[in-house]
Amino acid sequence: MITRGVLFALLLIFTHNSGLCGDKRDKPRTPLAVAGDEILQSSGLRTSAYPSLYSGGPGDSICFTFYDFGTNGSPLRNLINYGDGTLMMGRMAAHDSLSLIRGAFCSCSIDGGASWEPCSGPINPTRTGWANVDQFVDAGGVAVIVEHIGIAHIEAARCANVWSTGGSCSYFWPRVAVGGGFTVHIIFSPTSPPSQLEYCKSSDAGSTWVPSIPICTTPGIFQDADAYDITARGSHVVIVCAGAGGDVALVRSTNAGETWTESIIYDIDETLLTPDQFVPDGSCAVILDGNDNPQVVWGTYYAPGDGQVYVSFDAGIMYWSEATGIDTIALPLEDSTICVPECRDGNYATGADIGVDDGGALYVIYSQVIPLEDSNSSCHEHIYSVGSLDGGFTWGQPVDITPGTGFDATFPSLADLVDNNLHLVYNCDPLPGCNDPFPGNAVRGAISPIAVAIMYLQVPATTVVGVSDDKADSPTSFVFEQNYPNPFNSKTAISFQLSAVSQTSLVIYDLLGRRVATLVNEKLTPGTYTREWDATGQASGVYFYRLSTTDFVQTKKLVLLR
Repeated sequence: MITRGVLFALLLIFTHNSGLCGDKRDKPRTPLAVAGDEILQSSGLRTSAYPSLYSGGPGDSICFTFYDFGTNGSPLRNLINYGDGTLMMGRMAAHDSLSLIRGAFCSCSIDGGASWEPCSGPINPTRTGWANVDQFVDAGGVAVIVEHIGIAHIEAARCANVWSTGGSCSYFWPRVAVGGGFTVHIIFSPTSPPSQLEYCKSSDAGSTWVPSIPICTTPGIFQDADAYDITARGSHVVIVCAGAGGDVALVRSTNAGETWTESIIYDIDETLLTPDQFVPDGSCAVILDGNDNPQVVWGTYYAPGDGQVYVSFDAGIMYWSEATGIDTIALPLEDSTICVPECRDGNYATGADIGVDDGGALYVIYSQVIPLEDSNSSCHEHIYSVGSLDGGFTWGQPVDITPGTGFDATFPSLADLVDNNLHLVYNCDPLPGCNDPFPGNAVRGAISPIAVAIMYLQVPATTVVGVSDDKADSPTSFVFEQNYPNPFNSKTAISFQLSAVSQTSLVIYDLLGRRVATLVNEKLTPGTYTREWDATGQASGVYFYRLSTTDFVQTKKLVLLR
């Protein structure tokens, strides 16, 4: 349990927004300029070395792990961006290749990610893992980390790296979100393998906990150990659940978890598991924008005709908000079914994560197989990002933010707050054909014979292009018109203009993300084009039409009325 002293210290921080009795706090350690060869010098914790040999991807190697695993599907919140140049990482790792005692390892940067304090851990000496982190905004940014087996840790002060271990109501696969004051919200599974999802909270920084209650109770929702996420601000708490092969549900409370409402935001027709239906892959993420509006993303695959669940990156990343409804915001580069071991399906989930800046622009990152195979014919993975400058109504072209060859970039986690940059951490492994049951990719979820680098990467937000509806200023760049007429009965026309030779596709999707029609799929020269969609035989409702070119992707809505 959190001691009275720790709680009192937190109250001091809350009241004065200062550190813990300045002269009594441990002297701050000098951050190390990360070059990949530093020795980790931690205060009483394990001392290890950065694996510079294995950090082949872009960014800085700030930690490492022999347990090459990040999550069962949904991304864990592993990075806090405080917005003032301070960053804090809390992530699962194992620094001992023999015992694999994994747990929460931490590091902090006070200069915007240019240098990092030594990566130290595990916070808890027993084997736990599954670390994810959030902050007490009302207490100067003091961090809280939760792990397996119901362990919660409260930091003494922001970036102090001094922790007090308290109680928790959770057990397996916990996720944490901090609301107003000292309220901590946790969702978890009481058993492993999971049997159900439960929610509990503490209003006093973990000293006491309200008994847990079942959450995400709609039949068919909760099916996987990691198909859920939680976020909070003030008294507003939002949970999203997206079981592999099932529906996506949003559970919301506006009174700090006292009462809840649950709604389905993506409804799968289980009687129609065809190769044309996008089905959640067991990974999802949710944040609140500046107006406390939930912003949700999840990964998908195409449902096979026989109804079995298997992994495929044929399908894309889906997005939902109350204002925009459902949209498919990114499509894959290629079908990965043939190069992903089918027994690794859950851990090959796309792991889509989402962040927002102060202006309401949204940024999504996700894992993506690329047309590059290792010596074992296993596909490499990179991390891609796609952005929207208009709050999710239109999205730009996906960008590979981990370009290069000869490495895997997996298990990404994006800081919720995007400033001029996206801040993320990920696992990186450049060595193919390692001696483990699943050679080639970094995504093993098992013992790795090498130290896999945990990378910090900073990506300029301008790299991830977001384009708003009807904001193309000149026909010499790009024009994508609203269909006419709209709404329409049976037939409608779609016009667009290109300024350069481009491989172009124009595709119609329904609300479930199923491909309804392909109007264009060819290389076009500069000029103005009009294509007609004959919707005879289609049901009334809202549809999406997406134009993709070499440099651009834009999606609009149309309405069919009978």
